[in-house]
Amino acid sequence: MKHVISCELGIIVRTFGIYCFLNGARTTVFKFFFDATPVFWDYWQSTITYTVSLFAFLFVEQILGKGLKSSIRLLIYASILFAIAAVTIGIALNEPFAAMPGNSILAIVGIVVILVNLFRQDR
Repeated sequence: MKHVISCELGIIVRTFGIYCFLNGARTTVFKFFFDATPVFWDYWQSTITYTVSLFAFLFVEQILGKGLKSSIRLLIYASILFAIAAVTIGIALNEPFAAMPGNSILAIVGIVVILVNLFRQDR
C-alpha cells in the first residue's frame, strides 16, 4: 500500500514539475542562454502556451479524479486537440499567436470545470 501511494505521489509531483517548467520556459529566461531569432522565440512561446494547459489539467485529474461525468478527462482531450490545432493554425497562417482567443476560452472553461468538480456534493 505504501509503495502504491508513493508511486502515485511521484507521478503527481512529476506532472506538477513539468507544468512549472513549461510555465518558466515560456518566459524570457531561455533567451539569455540560447541565441535564436525572434521568430523562433515567438513560436516557442506560443507552442508552450498552447500545451501548458494539458499538464495543468493532468495534474488536476490526478488530484480530483476524472471528474463529474469525466469532465476533467474531457478537458484533457480538448486541450490535446486544441494544442495540435493551434500550433498547426499558427504555422499555416505564419502567426504563432493566432489561436490565443481559443486558448483563453479553454482556460476559462477549464477553471469552471475544475471549480465545479472541486465543490461538487458527491465527493
